Amino acid sequence: MKSCSASAIALLSLTAILSGCGFGGTVQAVAPAHEEHLTATAPESGSYSLYRATGLDQNVDPVVEKIWAVSVSRGQRLGFRWVVDKAHEWDPQGGFHLIAFAGGESRDLGSFVDRDMKYAWANASDDVLGYFHGRPR
Repeated sequence: MKSCSASAIALLSLTAILSGCGFGGTVQAVAPAHEEHLTATAPESGSYSLYRATGLDQNVDPVVEKIWAVSVSRGQRLGFRWVVDKAHEWDPQGGFHLIAFAGGESRDLGSFVDRDMKYAWANASDDVLGYFHGRPR
């Protein structure tokens, strides 16, 4: 009984963190993450922004910057996908590229080699600083 309750609490906490609950913003998709968190459907039409956060594994506040904004219609997919760079498939410094997509557009974010970095899509009017400041390390 205790493990069931603990599991439920952990799941609810993770859901709240991923949805931005209590942080003043709604994060739609994050990367790197498990596959189910890489993509989402836009809950409403509007401008969605891609944010990059660094310094997540350090004992300092992360640096969060908006790097791209796209107009998205309600119901359109937004998120991330991994692409293998065949020329550097076995190179630890460049085997996988992270592609961000939203509203029919996509952008290659380059090789993903920095484990101290995370990306997130959110509605452009939301503040995602709280998400990155409050996420578990």
